[in-house]
Amino acid sequence: PELLTQWHTTAAGSPPLVVWTQNGQWSIGYFGDKRKVIGNYVTNKWTDFVFHVKWSPYSDGFIEVWKDGVKVFTYSGANIYNTSYGAYMKTGIYKWPWKSGSYGSTTTNRVVYIDDVRIGNSLATYNDVAPGP
Repeated sequence: PELLTQWHTTAAGSPPLVVWTQNGQWSIGYFGDKRKVIGNYVTNKWTDFVFHVKWSPYSDGFIEVWKDGVKVFTYSGANIYNTSYGAYMKTGIYKWPWKSGSYGSTTTNRVVYIDDVRIGNSLATYNDVAPGP
């Protein structure tokens, strides 16, 4: 397993939102250590993601995710701890089995390219941040 993008908070515990790969599949990890598989990944090919998130410790929070232009995930409800002050994005390969020696990982090399990151404000639409052709 590895995480490719994470949104962290000031609160202790797991990040409230992550993009995860394991066994050839993309997954979304979200608040409360939940996980949803959103499809297989293909190597040597770009995969485009768009995230629409309203961070909230209350029922008005939500997460929407599009992969390659298709909506693949929707969640409504609390998605951040009430002791947090928003979330910040981190991107890059985080393969914790390399650090901990757990999960029996035999992978010794991973490569990921990240390009054209766009962040919109509260008025942004999907088209404002959608990947180009």
